[in-house]
Amino acid sequence: MEHLLHVGLDSKIFASDAKEHIAMYSHPAVIVNEANVVVFANQAFYNQLLYSQAETENILSVNDLVVTSSNKGLGLIDLENYILPAGVNLSDFITLKDKKGVLRYFFFKSTDLEKNYKVLYFYDHSNVFNQLTNTINSNISYENIFKSFPGIVFVFDHNFVVIDVNTDANTMLFDESIRIKGQRFQDLKLPNVLKETALIQMKESLRLMEQVSFEYELPFDNQLQQFNCKLIPLEKFIIALIRDITQEKRKIELLTEKEKNMTDMFNDMPVAVVQLSQCGNILFSNSPFKDLLSGAGLKVPENIYSIIDHQIIKEVLTNVISHKTHCALLGSMYVDIASKYRMVNGEKQYILTLIDATDREMNKMALEKSEVNYKMLVDTSPNGIIIRDFENVYYANKVALSILGCKTKEEINFEKMMDPCSVKKIEGRLRKVETGEKVNFLEIELKKLNNDEKVTIETKPVWINYKGKSAFQIVFRNISVEKLLMEEKVKKRLLEENNRKLTEEIAYRIEIEDELKSMIDENKVLLNEVHHRVKNNYQVVSSMLNRCLLKVSDTASIKAIMASKSRLVSMAIVGDFCHDAQNFNAISLIDFLKKIFSHFIRENGSGWSNERIKFTTYIRKLVVNIAQATTIGLIFNEILSLLLQLSEKFNDNYCTFVSLKWQNSKEIVFTVKFDYNITSEIEKSLDSTDEIVFIREMLEQVDGLLVCHCKNAELNLIIKLTKIS
Repeated sequence: MEHLLHVGLDSKIFASDAKEHIAMYSHPAVIVNEANVVVFANQAFYNQLLYSQAETENILSVNDLVVTSSNKGLGLIDLENYILPAGVNLSDFITLKDKKGVLRYFFFKSTDLEKNYKVLYFYDHSNVFNQLTNTINSNISYENIFKSFPGIVFVFDHNFVVIDVNTDANTMLFDESIRIKGQRFQDLKLPNVLKETALIQMKESLRLMEQVSFEYELPFDNQLQQFNCKLIPLEKFIIALIRDITQEKRKIELLTEKEKNMTDMFNDMPVAVVQLSQCGNILFSNSPFKDLLSGAGLKVPENIYSIIDHQIIKEVLTNVISHKTHCALLGSMYVDIASKYRMVNGEKQYILTLIDATDREMNKMALEKSEVNYKMLVDTSPNGIIIRDFENVYYANKVALSILGCKTKEEINFEKMMDPCSVKKIEGRLRKVETGEKVNFLEIELKKLNNDEKVTIETKPVWINYKGKSAFQIVFRNISVEKLLMEEKVKKRLLEENNRKLTEEIAYRIEIEDELKSMIDENKVLLNEVHHRVKNNYQVVSSMLNRCLLKVSDTASIKAIMASKSRLVSMAIVGDFCHDAQNFNAISLIDFLKKIFSHFIRENGSGWSNERIKFTTYIRKLVVNIAQATTIGLIFNEILSLLLQLSEKFNDNYCTFVSLKWQNSKEIVFTVKFDYNITSEIEKSLDSTDEIVFIREMLEQVDGLLVCHCKNAELNLIIKLTKIS
């Protein structure tokens, strides 16, 4: 079908016949009249350029779309490299702007029809990249593609050696006498910054085997030019497509700046503003305009004619010089419309201002319909109503007179009833209503004229035509009682809400408390079971050691077993303290040591040993954790065992374990006093006995040390505490 279209359309073909052909065409195509206005466009045009049929046909001119166009021959495109109908040769290049302002690049061709009509065909220029890639992968020559591409094309191997380059490289980057092919990219006479950036991008493109695009700047003819480079990695080559985007950037920046300035100016305006093209397309609208349409139950359309009567819009645009205001129906609202115009790129654009006049028009229609009905309405209204201008009061119904405490409308004087600030608010609101602005209800406190009673009223003015005069109808009602009731309701709601939250919080905390109690009970059961098992284990081990004593006669073995039993008892005592303690990190060390001492004397002592081995301390309360208690208890047990041995060995020259006291705020010290005559024996014991070895090991666990002062006949065991109380 496309082939038949191109070979068949000529000046004898009618536009109506051409429509059937281009409607099925896969590329954008339009039919334009002698004024270049689009009379028909196919679906591909709407899909690619984002316009709708309503804003295009018989409205949109091709000149509105064109940014740049050129008849410069770009070289005939090889038909093998493009999916185009046979016999179609393209030599013209054009840049169009879609509805969103995005630039689109096409090759184009035109065909004449009858009555000076034309068909314009647009072929997407972006296909050049894809076709170029396909060409490199095949055996087809790519010279014609280089000629047709509007920019620079380099082909490198994977070592970045130039394999091929089109003629634009010489005209834009290099002197024609310079040999480019065969050189490495690193050796080309280009700025180092550009070469470093390009090498990084090419290596990354080859590593990922993905297309990469980047932009850069170069000085050209004493000006800074901007370029876009697209890298296409292939199996054996990498292609660089370079395009000058300086003009595009400048136009985009200019358009963006103008659009921003226009947007800022319109958005700062307090009234609804909309900017139109000659055909009524909405080019811009500010926030008040969108709010106005939302209040009217409408959405912002593409064309102003779809929401306002055509005749009124034509009159508004015709009266741009006189600035005459026109009232029009907008959805469920009435608006006053005024217009101005300005010239933009040779095109006339209109700026409309819209002011909500709904209240005014609705009241005006009601008054015009029947003044009698209106008077009956206000006379029987449950609200107070007065009609006045800035100087005189024309009417006041009975409810208004009662609320204000007046007998006649002549007595009404707001300056006597209200404070100066409230009077200014009333006058300011009347000024706003006079200009067509809409105001809401306002609460004001006043005093009645007849008894100085304070009342709170709710009031709102509207503009009306009263007997041919411009006036304000002010509606108000006494809300003093309602306000008090409302305050009471709010307080009641707050109290109910607080009570509900407190009830939920109490229920939640009770639930959590029950869960915690249940967990505590379970933990107590488990803890008791653990203590019971540990105690049984101590008992079993103790029984096993007693059996060993019955079977062993060797003195050393008996001594070792008795030492193990003693240590086991110390650990068992720690277990008892843990079972009784509420907190494992708060074990009373003094009570614990006294219990170990009592048990040791009971098991090993005799009358004379009770006198020789003693434990004294002036520390009343000392709390440690379970780890420290276990270690200190074992150290204490070993000291008692060592003293027992010494007391048996030196019957006359006995030793006495004197005291436990503070060394400083973080250390405690066990002090053992002994006779001067056995100093040498004590020194030997410090290196030879098992108890001393065990004591040293335990001291390391609490970062302590053992110090022997032989001259003073005492032995000090210093213990550091990490947490004390």
